Amino acid sequence: MITYILLSIFSVSLLIQLYYVLFYFTKILRKEPKLDTNSHKAVSVIICAHNESVNLKKLLPILLSQNYHKYEIVVVNDRSYDETEDYLKELFATHSDKIKIVTVDDIPSKMDPKKYALTLGIKAAKHDYVLLTDADCVPYNNNWILQMQSHIQNDSCIVLGVSQYKKIKSLLNSFIRFETFITAIQYLSFAIKGNPYMGVGRNLMYHKSIFFDNKGFHPHMDLTGGDDDLFINKVANNTNTYVAISIESQTISIPKVHLKEWVVQKTRHLSVGKHYSKGIKFSLFSIYFSNLLFIFISPFLLFQIDFFLFVVYAILFRWILIMVIFGLIIKKLRFNFDVWIVPFFDILYPIYQTIIGINARFTKKVKWR
Repeated sequence: MITYILLSIFSVSLLIQLYYVLFYFTKILRKEPKLDTNSHKAVSVIICAHNESVNLKKLLPILLSQNYHKYEIVVVNDRSYDETEDYLKELFATHSDKIKIVTVDDIPSKMDPKKYALTLGIKAAKHDYVLLTDADCVPYNNNWILQMQSHIQNDSCIVLGVSQYKKIKSLLNSFIRFETFITAIQYLSFAIKGNPYMGVGRNLMYHKSIFFDNKGFHPHMDLTGGDDDLFINKVANNTNTYVAISIESQTISIPKVHLKEWVVQKTRHLSVGKHYSKGIKFSLFSIYFSNLLFIFISPFLLFQIDFFLFVVYAILFRWILIMVIFGLIIKKLRFNFDVWIVPFFDILYPIYQTIIGINARFTKKVKWR
């Protein structure tokens, strides 16, 4: 009796996963809409920096050389005590027409530092469209702003970009890039399907009116994280959200190299998930929990002679389908990841989500900086 119950759960879990893979994830493979690269909207690029002098020295020269003329760079110097202030002043002396510096000395009580810094940056922006990125990112090339703004359809437009992590030879780095890939195909496909729920602050664009008309990051101003996903979860819908997936519209981020730092980062990201809308929480939980059940029930059923071949065929079919579709998406997004390693990380991923999810649930406060 128990065996048949487990087999039923196994089969339902497989069907749930196939549903999302076939009817959501494949949406990324659709033909991209024609873009308007001739309509140059004025853009304010906003960067929040806390002790990021080393990274800013890599990022800002690339931003200053963008193949675009209607833009400014707003750098929010958030309580830095390294060389950030000196470097920004030096750069401002020769690029005052492009660079604007906003300095944060103190954070008001009960306000998240990142959200406070972003709010000041958006308020200081002189252009209507703001393009957000992080100090530890770099655009793929000097057409980044051009490509991102080409997706703007109207003044209520939100553009969700893609941000990969730099490839480094380590198992942790491989898994970080896999996790980033999975996150990307989920939020991109959901947005294309008409259910946008998040973006990444490393590559995100929207009109300032969207920010101010929705009272910015209120009512989550005190929460660490959520400046991208909770905000998008609140303001995005099936008519105002577009995705930018071309390689020239992407940014490359510097990944964590120590496990502890990465765990803290992911704990912060997952800790805000409980504030998503009920529908999105149900969908994401369905993907995660069906994957977890499939992985954990499979070994038990493999020892049942009557169902051995069925389970083997189901596992192989699922892996082959996922590898084929993921391989096509990797090629489409030009993601720096090898598809052959997917089955290995596919087993680790739900385990990782469970551990980080439990950690996020019982962690009271996770600081940004």
